[in-house]
Amino acid sequence: MAFLQKSDFANGKAASMGPYAGKTRHEIVESKIKDKKDFFLGDKGTEGKVKGIKYDSKTMMFTFEYLSGKNKGKEETTKIIGAAGEKIFKDPDFGSGGGAGGGTLQTAYAESLQCVWIIACLKNPRKKFEDFTEKDLKDAFDDSRCQVGGTSFKKMMGVDSSWNKSGFDSAKKLISDGYVNKDHAIHRDSKLMNDIYDHKKKAFVNTGLRNLNNDKWNPGDIWAINKNFKITELDNSTIKAYNDSLIENFNSRRVVGISLKKVQRGNAKIKEYNLTNKRPQGFKYKEGKLESSTGNFFTSKDGIIVFQGSAGSSAKMNIKVNKDFGTHKVEIILTTARGGGAGWGVIQDIVEEVLGPSQALPDNSEYQRRTKKILEQNQTEINRFWNLARASGYGSKYSKNAFIESLLEKNKFWIHAKYGALSLIARLDSTTKTKANKIINKINNYAGSQSDLSSVYIKVYE
Repeated sequence: MAFLQKSDFANGKAASMGPYAGKTRHEIVESKIKDKKDFFLGDKGTEGKVKGIKYDSKTMMFTFEYLSGKNKGKEETTKIIGAAGEKIFKDPDFGSGGGAGGGTLQTAYAESLQCVWIIACLKNPRKKFEDFTEKDLKDAFDDSRCQVGGTSFKKMMGVDSSWNKSGFDSAKKLISDGYVNKDHAIHRDSKLMNDIYDHKKKAFVNTGLRNLNNDKWNPGDIWAINKNFKITELDNSTIKAYNDSLIENFNSRRVVGISLKKVQRGNAKIKEYNLTNKRPQGFKYKEGKLESSTGNFFTSKDGIIVFQGSAGSSAKMNIKVNKDFGTHKVEIILTTARGGGAGWGVIQDIVEEVLGPSQALPDNSEYQRRTKKILEQNQTEINRFWNLARASGYGSKYSKNAFIESLLEKNKFWIHAKYGALSLIARLDSTTKTKANKIINKINNYAGSQSDLSSVYIKVYE
């Protein structure tokens, strides 16, 4: 469910990403009204849109006008959160993930719009942005080279208007730098684009490896593919053969995966990723933190990995669960947003690859089982937890008896969440620096779609 929730407005909570990053949700509502930006209805943002008229941050009463549907033109006042107000979608303006690839329907429309702008610029290479008309875009949309997976032109044109300038600037850069040409069809959620990912899955099966998440294998939001290309041109006998085939087709510009970021100041840039077998290195493990900044080991149930970035700067990863008894994950924390992450299955694979089967991390069901045993005061499981804490330096901060006493006062959800964070940090603290650094490099590269098994793509950004 993606309605605005009470927690979104609690304690002056601010958005960590999106066009209003740093502003509280109250301020974002007011800014969207002032900026005349639409609000979307429904838990997926697909049930129409409304125009904000006024908002009272003290009472949280929101007045808006329906812009579509049977209530078009009608005004309504309701609380912006809660049962009566389960109408307003937490769109990217509220910090839910505003870049292309954020997963919302509005993002899908923005990605499709980019396809249209590429075709429009190929058809009208000398036109300036201000000279393009809606008819020009409709002609591009109707062109057989525009393959946007069933998206309607009307819905696509309903996205924030700033995506039009971004689409134009990105298209001009892609064309001028030779990544896109008139012989390409531009794909977004088309059969051929989906075939590329389906054949990737078969390549992993053929190699005997766990399938890599689509976005971590190749985060291409859209693909520029030669009109005569056939999926059988890619060798999926192994994942290496498949990735090598894509590099070959990338170099000849027959197949180009394109990751999109919004261009807001007209200065589009392009960067290539995974064009060779070399991957970014230089990330170094510094320390694991299992204490909160204002408390102790038992204050927070998360863990923090502090590491040195490839450029020498300090960075962090957060080890956490998203819900009680849920599977652990690792998220890279940037200054203003999340920097990508990795699920526990990926972390398990990386740790086992680097440290060997004897140091393999448990899965979620095993953490749940061990948590239950601890609360049953099973001494074997309690000692296992204590020994992991000692491996990370906490044996010198607590006596064993005091540690266990505090542990048994915690509930099952806290113990379960802390167990995963403790396990990973203990592995890093008890191995060699070389191996710890290798684990950190692999997690970072996976999060950035640059793992050893990821494929070639380009990113358009500013």
